[in-house]
Amino acid sequence: MARTKRFLAVPSLIAALIGSSVIAGCSSTAGLSTSQSIKIVADSKSQFDTMYRDYIEAAYPGLSIELVEMNPDYTRSVTPEMYEQVVKEQKPDLLLIWDHFYSQLGDKQLLEDLAPYMKASGLRKEDLYDGMPEMLSAKGGGKLLGLSPDVTFSVLRYNKELFAKAGVESPRDGMSIEEVYELAGRFNGMKSGGKTVSGLHMGIFNTPSSLVGSYLQSEGMSDISADGTRLLWNAPELALVLDKIVQLYRSGSFALEEDRSKVVNGVKVYDKEAVEAGEHFAKGLAAMTFENYGGQKYGFETGEVTPPVLSRDRSRSTFISTGQIMSIPRTSDHKKAAWAIIRLMLSEHIAKAKIKLGYPPVPISSYPGLKGDSMLDKLFELKPYIYPQAASLPKGWDSTSMLDFDDAYAELKNKEITAAVQGSQTASQAAANIQKRGQELLDNALAKVEN
Repeated sequence: MARTKRFLAVPSLIAALIGSSVIAGCSSTAGLSTSQSIKIVADSKSQFDTMYRDYIEAAYPGLSIELVEMNPDYTRSVTPEMYEQVVKEQKPDLLLIWDHFYSQLGDKQLLEDLAPYMKASGLRKEDLYDGMPEMLSAKGGGKLLGLSPDVTFSVLRYNKELFAKAGVESPRDGMSIEEVYELAGRFNGMKSGGKTVSGLHMGIFNTPSSLVGSYLQSEGMSDISADGTRLLWNAPELALVLDKIVQLYRSGSFALEEDRSKVVNGVKVYDKEAVEAGEHFAKGLAAMTFENYGGQKYGFETGEVTPPVLSRDRSRSTFISTGQIMSIPRTSDHKKAAWAIIRLMLSEHIAKAKIKLGYPPVPISSYPGLKGDSMLDKLFELKPYIYPQAASLPKGWDSTSMLDFDDAYAELKNKEITAAVQGSQTASQAAANIQKRGQELLDNALAKVEN
């Protein structure tokens, strides 16, 4: 099943927001002539046009860009091998890639180490949100093989009116996921307009499998081994997590919901009906939700605090991620020009334009001051959690067989957890069934990959 990425449209007024000052006064543009040509690999023309082209052309109006599209209409599964072939045969100058391709291309020694480029241009790690190079160095096997022009932070958004009505203390910065879930349990039995209020709702991702997954991810835990070959539900700590989730369902903190996604042309999608059905928080029927920083406004008063942190290290959170990654192939004939574009996308000129346009934060250390939002100061102080297996994706996990496994495995977890919530089995029995039947699904999927 193909995976897709969402992106935002960039209006043409970017040129006015950036202006000629980028070329005239930004030292980051050294190395790129306005009459030069450069070859760039992107998902698609539409994705490149909306995320990058206007910024680049505003700075370099005479630059000729040759674009290589990896997935023009988003109807196929793109693999690292396909990127590797493009790099070797077409010799592009700049790659715009996602993290699972980034780590595997790095493993093949196909990407430039950007540390020397940073030093030569005067860009210090202190000039960046330090979590971004930390994440990308981990995924690059210890080397900084790319930089991202975006960083995404989640926040815990809460309904102030529901908290006041229930007489429950508001969420605070630096809570663990267990503390968030326990706080959600304080809304057991509460009604609003005759309808039940959930303590926490995660929109379209509110199935039992998603809630368990959120808990595990928030604590830096996984239900699958680092090499991708074994399920870990026979571990006591995972069984304990599952029991906690079941108890929260039974207490009314969470409401059992089905996965409302549909598969269209091999792509998992959520249609308008599914999205609207998942808008419990927007409808005033959930006390809390997770959403990206800078999210929508609601018809009631809300507050926000930092996302859950690891209970064992409260300086780190798993609710931080990079956007698309900009990397330079080692075979590029125009490495300095490619670096100039990377540096441009991490400049204050671009950051100021994105602030005016309401886009996600640019991971430079000056960004919170440019935006003037105290929440950003707190978010930029958080460090991302680095998974031990961050350097590489287990073999075969980007294949169609493994994507199909993901869906079947999620369906199995939803079924078994629901049965435990409804009382037809215990949480420990659900964990045992998930381990046994899920391992069979995983073994079958891996066998297809090997064949």
